[in-house]
Amino acid sequence: MSYTVLTMLGSLIPTWLFFRLFRFFLKKTFLGNINIIIIGNGCALAASTILAGYGFADGGEPQFLAGFTSYLVPQLFWTVFYLVQLNKQLNKLVEAKE
Repeated sequence: MSYTVLTMLGSLIPTWLFFRLFRFFLKKTFLGNINIIIIGNGCALAASTILAGYGFADGGEPQFLAGFTSYLVPQLFWTVFYLVQLNKQLNKLVEAKE
């Protein structure tokens, strides 16, 4: 149990860094913050899964499923976090117009 919790906590940093990297590149391509959040977090999950899969391989076959399960919950956390943040920003804009 504690291993799982510590793995999830440790996975928050690389997933955040990957999202920020993809967000930087996507800002020049996509219009709309929700597209950037969804696509950026999806790309960050894919990159994390691939790197973790090869990291868990330890000389054998890549363990992509183990990498995916390790990074899914932290990536969902960041997705929800940024969607809530976007919702708050939109609410402030609506209140300012009224």
